[in-house]
Amino acid sequence: MASLFVSLSGVAHTLAISLPTVIDAVRGRVTVERCDARLRGWATTLLDHAEVTRVVKNAEQLATGETFILMSNHKSLYDVPLLIESFPRTLRMVTKSELFRVPIWGPAMREAGFIEIDRKNSSRARVALEVAKSRLASGINVWIAPEGTRSRSGELGAFKTGGFRLAQASGVRILPVAIRGTERSCARTACS
Repeated sequence: MASLFVSLSGVAHTLAISLPTVIDAVRGRVTVERCDARLRGWATTLLDHAEVTRVVKNAEQLATGETFILMSNHKSLYDVPLLIESFPRTLRMVTKSELFRVPIWGPAMREAGFIEIDRKNSSRARVALEVAKSRLASGINVWIAPEGTRSRSGELGAFKTGGFRLAQASGVRILPVAIRGTERSCARTACS
């Protein structure tokens, strides 16, 4: 029963930040700062409801003002809110195109600056990396899962080349990030 509450709460909180973002887009009022505030509140709420304990190490070593391509392992749906809450600056994700088809949520992600990638179409994937390059040029940090998807086994998979090509093309450094334990939160809350 608790896992059902956490799941439904997550859906409700996602809708609660998505709908105002779509409305802001219609009114021409979407800003990075407004989206950042919504995303951070959403991330904290989801992690708190799932009782995820957070420990961030070595954040003080981040170069002030430098924009990064974050690359991390990806084992859980909680990785995204964890990264949004933990990274001290604006962060947007390279996200599979299927999620952009979800009503309200998809358009909100697009308006907030998330980067849609079609993993089945290499020419569209290259376009997505150009979008990511422009985000980086504007000072927005970009997260990409170098494996291209979430690990189902928990093992690190083969890396795709897109994130590394993005780093070469943009001249932006890769910030390696290790995430531990989020898969246990998924096991407790029935997320997949």
